[in-house]
Amino acid sequence: MNFLKVTSTIFILLITPMCWVSCSADESVQDTISNIEDVELEKGYLKDFQLSELSYIDLQMRQPLIIDQTEKISGQIIITVPSTVTNLDFSLSKVDFDTSLFSISPSVGSLQTFKIGNTVTYTVTSLKNPKKSFRYLVSVVKKKYSPTDSN
Repeated sequence: MNFLKVTSTIFILLITPMCWVSCSADESVQDTISNIEDVELEKGYLKDFQLSELSYIDLQMRQPLIIDQTEKISGQIIITVPSTVTNLDFSLSKVDFDTSLFSISPSVGSLQTFKIGNTVTYTVTSLKNPKKSFRYLVSVVKKKYSPTDSN
């Protein structure tokens, strides 16, 4: 009889921790599944890139290539400013996506130094699933001066 009690006690002591591990693992999987919501990254695309400090002359924009909710190729934005601009410290004035669904970094209003020939990387991130994001490589060029510009 004592042998049966000892065996039962050992069995309970061994099984109970395994149940805890199993139960917590199930909860962890469930938490992971609920955090991996489908995110339509395309809803975070920028349609414009307005600067707070000045109006650009021209804007060339290529959207990122998203396949299976993963960025395959970064987006590209080339901003043309007047040739007379000497200070290349600019900030993004606003975004046109739903800010309850996405964020951007550097943030709106954050002053960035653009150097001719270099890019500043802006990252748009899903707030539903922060592991989902895509980038824009933003550069500034100066408009080439032509004699007709003064007319």
